Amino acid sequence: MKLNDVKLKIVEVNYLFDEQKKLNKEIKDCNKEIEIEAQKELKNLSYEEICILLNKKWIDPIIDGINKIIDDIINNFCKNIENISNKYSQTLNDIDSEINKVEKDLSSMIDELTGSEYDMKGLEELKKLIGGE
Repeated sequence: MKLNDVKLKIVEVNYLFDEQKKLNKEIKDCNKEIEIEAQKELKNLSYEEICILLNKKWIDPIIDGINKIIDDIINNFCKNIENISNKYSQTLNDIDSEINKVEKDLSSMIDELTGSEYDMKGLEELKKLIGGE
């Protein structure tokens, strides 16, 4: 880079810094003006308007938060109910019916078995225990 280019860049950077300072001062002045105007407006509010502003600022967010907590609790409760319902979808009657069917199937399978006299007596006793006879 040439010396002239460097000088131009320095001048440009200085100009931009000056512009930034002016803009920052302008922003600060505008913020002060807004604050003064807001204070004037607040002094001129009626009691009802003050109550409305306080409700919007404090009460409404609290109520919304409480409602959200309640909704979350109810949704969680509903999910838990659905999970329990799915977990216990097979009723006791269904299980009992399935047990009876399996016992009958096992009993009929035992009838198809062959073996010695003692084996057959043992199988007959097993059939009695499972309710096959």
